[in-house]
Amino acid sequence: MSLAALQREFQARVVAEDDARLSEISGGLAVYRNAYRSRLLECLRSSFERTSTWIGEDAFAAAACHHVIVHRPRNWTLDAVGEGFDKTLAALLPDDPEVAELAWLERSLLDVFTAPDVAVVNPGSFAAQTVGYNDADWAALRLRLVPGIMTRVVASDCVALWHAIGAGEKPHNWSLDGSRTVLVWRQNLQPDCRLLDVHEANALASLSLGESFGELCEFLVAGLGNQGVAAAGAFLGRWLADGLLQEIPQDEQSG
Repeated sequence: MSLAALQREFQARVVAEDDARLSEISGGLAVYRNAYRSRLLECLRSSFERTSTWIGEDAFAAAACHHVIVHRPRNWTLDAVGEGFDKTLAALLPDDPEVAELAWLERSLLDVFTAPDVAVVNPGSFAAQTVGYNDADWAALRLRLVPGIMTRVVASDCVALWHAIGAGEKPHNWSLDGSRTVLVWRQNLQPDCRLLDVHEANALASLSLGESFGELCEFLVAGLGNQGVAAAGAFLGRWLADGLLQEIPQDEQSG
């Protein structure tokens, strides 16, 4: 047997999930296989600490074992072990949607660290850049979101749940009246998250599609009537404060 074939056979036995292959594992190879699985489970625990706290160690361990068997890692880095774990939890715990949503939030708050660094516009510099804008300038303005922003429609207030678990508190109510959208982003080196109402979620989606500020206002007016323009201004102020917008390039500044 060639070295390459021997390596493939060794890997197949280590990650074996079928009974026939498992029956061939014994001795030192079994120890190696158990250590491999244990390392994967530990990676999941470290990435989903609050999810584990929420559902309990036994339930988490069972779900984690199922995940690493059915979705065994195919990437060189252990960071990839947690990919899709929220989907595994959604399939295993369909009556508890907050579990999968909490896991997605935990994973997203880790993933956002890898987003590229860009220059972020702050409220003061934005005011200086747009001080000479007329109505046409504002209508034509195209705002760019910072990289790495993630959103998900949820049925539970997983943000409040995440904060409560982190503070060692027992959440009293994490249900929502209807679905909402969770926003995850990185502000400087600090990951952050919050719930959006449907209008702000749609407004952010329109920006991600490259629509201008004028088109955004028209969209909000269509949904909110006379309050649409005021809502656009309020959203803009919040996005600036949260560090969600990139600096306006010099060649796109008016005035």
